[in-house]
Amino acid sequence: MDAEKPNDVVTLLVRHRLHPGMSDDYERWLRRTVQTAKGYPGHGSTRAEVCHVR
Repeated sequence: MDAEKPNDVVTLLVRHRLHPGMSDDYERWLRRTVQTAKGYPGHGSTRAEVCHVR
């Protein structure tokens, strides 16, 4: 393994159940959280996919 160029991939799946009417607030929070994570080493390719299940 090359310590200068790590190539480890991590996938994180998070599931939340939202209160009715809160999806817009949740998506705003999620966008802010992802944007903040991108500022830390190793999070350059952080991305969020939102799937609404009803």
